[in-house]
Amino acid sequence: MYMLLNIFTSNLQGLIPAVQQVFPEAEHRFCVSVRHLYQNFRVHFKGEILKNQLWACAKSSSIRSWNMNMEKMKELNQDAYEWLEKIPPNTWVRAFFSTFPKCDILLNNSCEVFNKYILEARELPIL
Repeated sequence: MYMLLNIFTSNLQGLIPAVQQVFPEAEHRFCVSVRHLYQNFRVHFKGEILKNQLWACAKSSSIRSWNMNMEKMKELNQDAYEWLEKIPPNTWVRAFFSTFPKCDILLNNSCEVFNKYILEARELPIL
């Protein structure tokens, strides 16, 4: 699989299109945490109010609530609204997630915490 991804990423711009081509049925989501989607968001749009509104949009559990939260974002900052509109909502908004994966987590902190705790153990032999 690594070779396939390597071949595709050299021809395409980035890993996301490569994975979509290799695994067309796979659902792709963005992590909204500070280190991922929000990190790119805050490069252009700073402030606690916009951060909280981004999270309100991402946590929306229905399309109606997402529309209301996006309208509030539009009132707060038109450019931020337009930036978010460019990102497919099924990759970052709970209301649009497929029910198949059975997971609606918006960030991957549990994995990061686990990896932090096993750092020392990773260097040890298996037995």
